Amino acid sequence: MILNITGEEVNVMRPPYGSFNDIVKTKANMPIILWNLDPLDWKDRNAETVAQRISEADINGIVLAHDIHKTTVEAMPDVISNLKSKGYHLVTIDNLFAGKELVNGKTYSRRQ
Repeated sequence: MILNITGEEVNVMRPPYGSFNDIVKTKANMPIILWNLDPLDWKDRNAETVAQRISEADINGIVLAHDIHKTTVEAMPDVISNLKSKGYHLVTIDNLFAGKELVNGKTYSRRQ
């Protein structure tokens, strides 16, 4: 359905709230992308707090961030600056896992 609507093929999924079960794993039939850092931006809607938390990200990790919250968007310039000053490169999921074969039904929260 996503391919029909957007013209883009989907090869990984992030389940809402990170919630899934064996039925979802089987029906989705693709790798499941989660995260290893939740800055609680949905709860603590303070740009400075969100920026501080995301800036503690680990290399090769995946950060959950919600662009529907104004404070998360406002935090991003500081986050980008802070992470780049640590030598990090911000990449997409496709780039993070480039060259690595992901397994359908397996969960990933960072590049190992």
